[in-house]
Amino acid sequence: MSEYEATPYDGHHTQGDSANSWRTNPVERFVGYGNWAGPGNRMDHQEGDYIRQQRERDPSYDPYTDPHMLSNPRYQAVDPMDAAAFEHDHGYYKHLGADAGTMDMFSWQGLQATREDDRRLVGATRAEMAANGGRYSDDAQGFAKGLQGFFGARVMGQDAVDWAGNKAGEAGQGISNFVGGARNWNSVGDAARGIGQGVSSAGSWLANTGREAWQGVSGAASNISNLGWQGALGAIGGFANVGAAGAVHAAGRAWDGAKSLGSAAVNGVSNAAGAAGRAISNGASAVGGAVANGARAAGSAVAGGARRVWNWLTG
Repeated sequence: MSEYEATPYDGHHTQGDSANSWRTNPVERFVGYGNWAGPGNRMDHQEGDYIRQQRERDPSYDPYTDPHMLSNPRYQAVDPMDAAAFEHDHGYYKHLGADAGTMDMFSWQGLQATREDDRRLVGATRAEMAANGGRYSDDAQGFAKGLQGFFGARVMGQDAVDWAGNKAGEAGQGISNFVGGARNWNSVGDAARGIGQGVSSAGSWLANTGREAWQGVSGAASNISNLGWQGALGAIGGFANVGAAGAVHAAGRAWDGAKSLGSAAVNGVSNAAGAAGRAISNGASAVGGAVANGARAAGSAVAGGARRVWNWLTG
């Protein structure tokens, strides 16, 4: 078992002899800090069997509140930034599921489930750096910038999607109101006034929307630029996560819609074919019945005529 001990305010795993780090993956060491920040954490890494046993006994078991864990110095946060990561991991445990395995944190559903956890982590890290940043090593400060860039971009990306959705809803409602008002136009003057008001309202809405969009974009750019190259790299990863997850989510919804439409079309064709088949069958039956009735009537007439001829010849 690793005896790694991170130095407070300098807990980045890339420093020193990597053999002493409990993070065995070099990529995870690069994006890991202390005992909690980054992929996974020391508690899960070194107590995985114990945690699984406890969860089998009690599905509601929470290792983040287990005294066995909390009392062990091995799993203590090394400094306030690592403590913020502990709270972040606990939020993921609750909102994604045990071991973050029930839901993928990088999926659209996972992003939405953990958005506020990410927001709190970024806020806590920013506040810690503002208050005590000078106590952290240059390497630790760089890690904090990358952390804020990545998780901040995940939050900003989702907020932007929500903002765009709300604006689309506002636009739709505005069009609906305009159409509803047009029903009450009784003259050319009413129409002129209605159109003028509609154009004015649309212009104001577009101006406000453009201003809000610019403020959001410029604010995001300013926040990221203040985080240096580490924050920029993190933000690229965070925005890419939101974009990729959103594309997969949208494609899934489109596929579900296409399947529903296809099912409805198949059912419609099937129902139409069934109705047509029944109509043909009924029509054929009716025609067949008419032919049979006609044949019987013709046969009766022939038989009657033959009897009359016979009677005349033998009479």
